[in-house]
Amino acid sequence: MKLHTTPNGKTVRIFARDLDANAVEQIERIAELPSIVGDLALMADAHAGKGVPIGTVFGTENLVVPDVISGDIGCGMILMKTSLRADVVTPAIAKSILGRVNEAVCKLYNQHESTAMPSFTDAIEPIVAQHAQRASRQLGTLGGGNHFCELQKDSDGDLWVMVHSGSRGLGQAVNGHYRALAEQLCARLGATYPKGFPFLPVDSDEGRGYLAEQEFCLRYAEANRELIRAACERAIGDVLGAYEVSMVVQTHHNFLSKERWDDRDVYVHRKGAVAAPKGAYVTIPGSMESKSFLCRGTGCSLSHASVSHGAGRKKSRGQMMPKVYVKDESGEVFRDKGGYARVDKDATERAKREATDVMLREMTEKGITLVTHDPAGVLDERGHGYKDVDAVIAAQNELLEVVTELVPIGVVKAPS
Repeated sequence: MKLHTTPNGKTVRIFARDLDANAVEQIERIAELPSIVGDLALMADAHAGKGVPIGTVFGTENLVVPDVISGDIGCGMILMKTSLRADVVTPAIAKSILGRVNEAVCKLYNQHESTAMPSFTDAIEPIVAQHAQRASRQLGTLGGGNHFCELQKDSDGDLWVMVHSGSRGLGQAVNGHYRALAEQLCARLGATYPKGFPFLPVDSDEGRGYLAEQEFCLRYAEANRELIRAACERAIGDVLGAYEVSMVVQTHHNFLSKERWDDRDVYVHRKGAVAAPKGAYVTIPGSMESKSFLCRGTGCSLSHASVSHGAGRKKSRGQMMPKVYVKDESGEVFRDKGGYARVDKDATERAKREATDVMLREMTEKGITLVTHDPAGVLDERGHGYKDVDAVIAAQNELLEVVTELVPIGVVKAPS
């Protein structure tokens, strides 16, 4: 762990060993928020995000900041251990299982309106209620980006299932509404805040509304993951027959929670970080080409009882997608009058096809079956776009203990 002092005198505990400068600038900006309690922390997988570093943990007193958590409220993991042996899952069987999963969960809406929506509170949340019908139809769907369903094996040869998903469009709607309210309220109060991060006092109607609707999104995300896990469970049973499930672990890694710190009520913001109380199970995925981990938290106060949410990106999505630019006669990239580089669309498509062929070949050589509607659409999820997950685990050895390593044998992804 390294300590970093921000320009306004706040201390940031940094567990990441290779933190980019942009992430440091971003956490320095976040540290300017009022009412921060104690030190901030950056997890071992931390990297720059959209205004706030992924892997950020800090607490505030009497206020909350919606755009720190941002739109995918409740994004997280569910892990399931089965009684099956992984060696029965040949590439053909993996493709059969995951093909069923892909058809069930990789779509914008379920075919039928779900009855699994979590219950509203007594005071019906207005934004949740407004989007309830659409949200109910999105329950049980995966979403794109880094979300996935994965078949995995442990060192004993047992078969596991891991799912990564969140609150879908509902979290985006809640965040957008309360971000706008936060801007309006801060303007009325004459309150200053870091650019892009207006806040809500928790004793305001707006603050109470956000906390209630954020809590609903957490329950929604849990229900969503459970439905996806159930779809995986059914697909495995359809192909391999009856089996038992001996463990299910659920974790969030984009959320806000009220906790007690030294006899103070503190609102803990975790952006790309998992709460890891002593003895609690946590899941830390790598990439679709690398192993994941089931761990237990140590409850270490240095990180506010938090651990990383994954391996963390090493390259941005844009950097991972092949792109060929038009060049002039001298070999320089051609730029228009606005200074923008012109993309050679045909050459870029050829480069994508070539990169896709390489990805599929390398994953097959590693014994990983990829199932997706568009392989080229998941190039930004290649393993070399992520940090070394072993190094990320080692960098937080005081925060967790490893229970088991999980190696991918098949993965479902929706295109980004």
